[in-house]
Amino acid sequence: MEASNPSLLQLAESEAAVLALERERVRLPQAIAAAEARAASAREVAAQVRARLETAEKERRACEAQVQDQSSKRGKFQAQSAVVKTNKEYTTLLHEIETHSARIAELEDAILLVMEAIESASEELKQVAATARQTDQEVAKETGELRAQLAVVEKGLAVRVDERNALLIALGPRVEALYARVMKTRSNGIARIEHAGCSACHRTLPPEVMNRVGAGEVHACASCHCILVPGEARRS
Repeated sequence: MEASNPSLLQLAESEAAVLALERERVRLPQAIAAAEARAASAREVAAQVRARLETAEKERRACEAQVQDQSSKRGKFQAQSAVVKTNKEYTTLLHEIETHSARIAELEDAILLVMEAIESASEELKQVAATARQTDQEVAKETGELRAQLAVVEKGLAVRVDERNALLIALGPRVEALYARVMKTRSNGIARIEHAGCSACHRTLPPEVMNRVGAGEVHACASCHCILVPGEARRS
């Protein structure tokens, strides 16, 4: 086996940085979407309460219109009752007047209930609308910061990818070929030797392979094909 350049460890570090930045590139848009969904949810709550309030207002106006209609009809019967000539006619008109009066009383009770609902919905709307406005402000600030972070990540990722590509070229065609092969099926092409095994697939490695990698030779894991590098030195 051919000896590897010490930069193979640098490649491992560069790849780790690329993978971390790629995870951030995925996470940040998800965080932005979650924040925007939170703001949309707050606005939806306010919209639902506003719709309930508008419905109650329409119901109140409808009841008030019916009261006016019933009062107008009752007034006509009351006017007629003053000029009727027979008890039968008077009794009939009195029944009509009482019927419309009862309906007016029902409508007025309904209006009171609707007014209570309007008052309650109005107070609730003030609260949820204020919450929606505050949430919008918080989310606008949060997403602005997240988008700024995303721009930094995108820029940093481009730099790290270029760095990784430069290291691959410096390490030579064989390393490039091994790396390209494993990257067809995996997100990472480098694996450290940890606990006598490959950190990528956890396959136990032969002692001879570990020794050769430790001596600087280029070896790929027989299972996952990742290029193997020595594990991180333990701190005392």
